[in-house]
Amino acid sequence: MKKRNLIKVLVGVGFFSATAASAFDLFGIQAQIDAIRAANGLQPTAYQQNNTPMPALPTITQEELTAKINALGKANGFIQFTQKKEGFAINQRNYIDPEAKVMNFAFDGVSGMVTYLAEVVPGQYLIKTMQAQSSAEPVVIANARKVGGTWEVTTMTGKRLTGSAIVMGSRGFTLNRENGAIIFDATSGMKTASLPDGYAIADYQNGDAIQTRFLLLEAIPPADDNDKLMGTFKSLGSHFGLSKKEDYGLMNLDTGKAVMFNISSDAKNQNACVQRGQQINSFMNKCEKSVSFESLYDQAGQPNVGHYYWRVMWVNTPSGKTIAVTIEDGVKRLIATDLSSGKKVLLKERMMGINQFKIYQNGQGKIFADVQLGFSNETVEDIENLLATLPAIEG
Repeated sequence: MKKRNLIKVLVGVGFFSATAASAFDLFGIQAQIDAIRAANGLQPTAYQQNNTPMPALPTITQEELTAKINALGKANGFIQFTQKKEGFAINQRNYIDPEAKVMNFAFDGVSGMVTYLAEVVPGQYLIKTMQAQSSAEPVVIANARKVGGTWEVTTMTGKRLTGSAIVMGSRGFTLNRENGAIIFDATSGMKTASLPDGYAIADYQNGDAIQTRFLLLEAIPPADDNDKLMGTFKSLGSHFGLSKKEDYGLMNLDTGKAVMFNISSDAKNQNACVQRGQQINSFMNKCEKSVSFESLYDQAGQPNVGHYYWRVMWVNTPSGKTIAVTIEDGVKRLIATDLSSGKKVLLKERMMGINQFKIYQNGQGKIFADVQLGFSNETVEDIENLLATLPAIEG
């Protein structure tokens, strides 16, 4: 499998409905631009690094860790988690870890479970799992540090794991590898998942892979120039609704089957000037050298809505279904998909494009979507019911 030669912003941020607002400060665009400057022989800003080994965790058996997680219990009713600039809120009450800064997280509103990555000191982290309604302390399931482009993780059960990116799940985490994934579920231990040819794990997951059992895949960019040109034509066709370019899909970890989406990877990049030239006027300088790099945010700190992270979201429902909501066919259509049956229904369509959307669940676990259409905002209510009642569209 060929490596993707991509420069990542927010490496390993993963799904945390606070989607990178807090992690943006640590792994943000300025740090990425500095890395690009250094690669081009330009002087980067000095950033603190921490290569100190993590303090050793007391090792316990998998059975003991499972018992600790199970002792947290299950939620009584659906739990609403809300993203915040730093961390998250549980039923509208901000959660604060007294020991560390919450960097990213994933949750499941049905069970009330949430796992988060907490920065203890710069470059060193603890991974903790908790149940939102439990009075018990969060359970530490692993520690982690980032050295260069690699995450090094040691679990409470003594497993030493590495990967290029780490993605939180509601009761564990996933580590990305070149040809697959390492999945650590705090209740059952470590498993691996292989991937279909031509696809890799998407570094950013806007859904809980551990609980939903679905992992977002991304097509590996072609190395051949002719294939790249063909990919460009397909991207244009996808944008205008003339053809498909299914660069992303959600793969079931148990069956290996995937549900594909008509979403191109081309819009995920941002451009930045890394070397400025002569002054054009009082406000602008000529850009001598610019680079293109993958980023969840633009340089103003706003979501890069072309990025797949903001275009593919999926959650579990109290009825046991897993439902994805996506922007497809360029930016024309908002689609809901029942990931079990594969049925897709059209929620919104706008020839001028759908700017962005965000899904959330109410106190009963019903799924809603707030959708921005130009200068107006609309709400799509009870998406699970719409999936049951609206006619299916062609996938």
